[in-house]
Amino acid sequence: MLAFVLDIRIKPGFEEDAVRTLSEIELSSIGEAGCLQFTWFRDRRDPEHFLLVEQWRSQPDLDTHLKRIIPIWERFTPALAEEPRSTPLQPVLAVTV
Repeated sequence: MLAFVLDIRIKPGFEEDAVRTLSEIELSSIGEAGCLQFTWFRDRRDPEHFLLVEQWRSQPDLDTHLKRIIPIWERFTPALAEEPRSTPLQPVLAVTV
């Protein structure tokens, strides 16, 4: 399983565009093969800050997804205040004490 958090900041005045575009990406992604989780979050104190929590079954599933959303993402890039930061994650397995 692949998991990561994508941290993005948008320019002031692009909040509505961001919500519309990120919602479009989320709604189209949750039905894709291999998508285990795909949820955008918006910072309650900073409306220009968004986080995406994403989980994919495999790298090929993620690669297919990324290729498919390129046109949507490219349309959105003028709204970005800076380069998004992606943080790869790994599950923490519960241990019995």
